[in-house]
Amino acid sequence: MSQHQKPAECTSGASGNSDSASSGAASACSSGATLDFQKDFAAAPVPLDPTEETPLEGKDGWQLVIPIPRDYFYFRGHFDGLPILPGVVQMELLVRRQIAKHWPDLDRGPQKIAQLKFKKTILPGTVLTLNLERQPGTDKVNFSMASDPEGLDVCSSGKFIF
Repeated sequence: MSQHQKPAECTSGASGNSDSASSGAASACSSGATLDFQKDFAAAPVPLDPTEETPLEGKDGWQLVIPIPRDYFYFRGHFDGLPILPGVVQMELLVRRQIAKHWPDLDRGPQKIAQLKFKKTILPGTVLTLNLERQPGTDKVNFSMASDPEGLDVCSSGKFIF
């Protein structure tokens, strides 16, 4: 996605808010697909565990290193010949589950995901650097997922609001 393209929009059937995605109920995305996070991921394969977890100095946050296996289940059929990690997998199995692990009080579906941007595809074998930072005194967590150790080559970013 170029810097000038508008990010994909997803809405929950309940809220109708076009700049957010909900993980509590079914969601409709601009592609027309309907997703039910609770149902679709309830029996999902075990999420990927970070190989490194480092607290962010002076902040309520974490930097995690997560290698994506070449044969990861969710590459199947997305897409044949050029597998990329689906955005819903990035949000639910990588970001949201790590938020719940590091901030147990946020172990629930978010009200929305704001400022969601998918900037670069995540290919099989990519080693991701996931930065999570909770905004002080809030139930908001900013995230950035990058394909380099410094976190500069950003693949996706946004803000979970619980």
